[in-house]
Amino acid sequence: DNKEYKIIDIRGTGMINDIGKPALPVRYIYVALPLETENVKIYVKKEGKQTIKNARIIPVFQMTWKDQKIEEDPAIYGKNAYFPGKDYEVLYDKILLHQRIVKIAIYPFHFNPYINELISYNTIKVKIMFLGGKQKEGEYRFLGIPNERRLKNLIINYNKGQSWRKKKKVGRGSLLNYTPWYKIKVSEDGVYKIDYNYLKNHNINPDNIDPRTIKVYNGGSSVLNDDILIVPGENDTIPYQIPIYIHGEDDGEFNKDDYILFYGLSLTGWERC
Repeated sequence: DNKEYKIIDIRGTGMINDIGKPALPVRYIYVALPLETENVKIYVKKEGKQTIKNARIIPVFQMTWKDQKIEEDPAIYGKNAYFPGKDYEVLYDKILLHQRIVKIAIYPFHFNPYINELISYNTIKVKIMFLGGKQKEGEYRFLGIPNERRLKNLIINYNKGQSWRKKKKVGRGSLLNYTPWYKIKVSEDGVYKIDYNYLKNHNINPDNIDPRTIKVYNGGSSVLNDDILIVPGENDTIPYQIPIYIHGEDDGEFNKDDYILFYGLSLTGWERC
């Protein structure tokens, strides 16, 4: 129809994606909530209002391999009103990874297609309040390094929200169940043996060990953090369990003839620097 449209592209934002609606940027934030909180209040304060005239915002359209057809939603583009008509919207409030999470959409732009006017704000401040309920309900619960990393990158109040998770006993396979921890020095790639005397020489009493409970973890060719509970960053090492052979484990005791075999990897590459 020979219409001229404006496109808004802002780094770090999403986009309203309903076909036919104005393609306005939207900012999504994820907030952890106490499990039993019932009354959640959200306040949005906008500063630095700017008005841009003669700006017709392109509608969301679907591209095909043949062509791209741009169609305006008449229920929006034919109305003398600002879209989306609200400063924020709660998209969901549910339990994800044993954590209660609220997803909120913040709308920094408002567009009136009838007069082709766009309103934006230089600064938007969001305040979230939990009113009533049992804010201390729940407990700290380690969810495994991949899940912790995912939540850390997602939730804006990750540190506080760790103590608001669903209560549950740690499963048998959790890293937290295997304590105490000991580091084993590996100088080169190869098969390593841990026997009764090796443990004794390193001030570990093998008489108190059930060999069936022993687990060995490796960081590949990187140094593992001393604290296994620290959530690593994007470039940090994630420990993984490696296969081991335990001779004499059937009786549940670590005797003088018992030993463990495993294949160890030395530090190689940049991690050695």
